[in-house]
Amino acid sequence: MPHISRHCLVSAFVVTSFVVLAGCSAPDPMRLDSTLRLDGPVTVNMNMQMEGPASRYTGTFVSEALFEAIELKETRIEWVIATFGEPDRRADTSTGGEYLVWDYRADTVQGHPLRLTGIGDDENQTPSSMTVTLEVVNGIVLRKWRG
Repeated sequence: MPHISRHCLVSAFVVTSFVVLAGCSAPDPMRLDSTLRLDGPVTVNMNMQMEGPASRYTGTFVSEALFEAIELKETRIEWVIATFGEPDRRADTSTGGEYLVWDYRADTVQGHPLRLTGIGDDENQTPSSMTVTLEVVNGIVLRKWRG
């Protein structure tokens, strides 16, 4: 009886499988009801999808840099509104001025994958809520608060 190499047997199995599968009209799962031994390196491909945190927020976020750009008793309210947008609330002061308020709030945050594992940069995170308030008299910013 002639000797048949293992390579020839595997090739015959693969060709036979393709011929049998080519005749199938319905998508059926392919099963192998025996042990299959693979000698040598096996390449495995994995696809992973990572997404960043999902956040929804309302209001206007005023960064520290923009807040610090407001110079008391010099910055005009026209510049502030052009930069920040219209305030969320306004209220008159007892001295004839006006308070302008911008609110920012994160409504939902699904955790950042690295922070959930205890790894992450807590220093550079956007706060979950913040309010910026300016006191304006005669169109000039007199006082400011952020917190």
